[in-house]
Amino acid sequence: MMLLDLTLRNETPVSLRVALLSMLLIIGLLHSVIPNWLSSIKMLAYLPVQRFTWQSEKYTANRVFRISSIISICTVYAIFIYTHLYSQKLVVIENASVNFLLIWLGIIVLTTFKFALNKYYFHAHRSNALGDLVIDYQYSINQIFAFIIGLVLLIDVFYFRLDSNWFIVAILGVLALFLIKLFGTILMLQNNFSFPIITLFVYLCTFEIVPMLVIAKILFVNS
Repeated sequence: MMLLDLTLRNETPVSLRVALLSMLLIIGLLHSVIPNWLSSIKMLAYLPVQRFTWQSEKYTANRVFRISSIISICTVYAIFIYTHLYSQKLVVIENASVNFLLIWLGIIVLTTFKFALNKYYFHAHRSNALGDLVIDYQYSINQIFAFIIGLVLLIDVFYFRLDSNWFIVAILGVLALFLIKLFGTILMLQNNFSFPIITLFVYLCTFEIVPMLVIAKILFVNS
């Protein structure tokens, strides 16, 4: 009854409410289907500060973990961007469901493309093992913040009807995500990457800083 009551409210688009409830179902399903999912997230998030990487070896390069990560992360951030664009009355087309679907598919395509580029970059530098560690670390941090931002969105949509300052909390969460991910990635590359510092700088600009600038443009400049 509670889910039915939440879904039938009229203050926000049905597509947004359905997406948020679907997000909860997806997370619950992943947790039940993949018993070590939360343990994987926790252990991989410790990679930059772990003294011995073998402590997390059994969780790295797991295809199921990576696919589930892409699905959960893309869903949460698609909802996040869609909620902001809707609150600012910025839409691509009039149909709300198609708008959300386009954003979600766009994020999945970009995330998959970034994953492929990441794999190619470390393969070209003969550092496949390090590449797997960096990718899994970033996915684990993404998921931790996806949980936080997802909770904020649930409160904002269902209880404050998009009329609150909770979006600022989500923005701060995204900023913290960027800084923690950047710091952890730098730490891992500094300790394990045997190529010149300019190569490290190019990697960080291409894979971390530029995507964050694009997100900032979507969320702020176009508002």
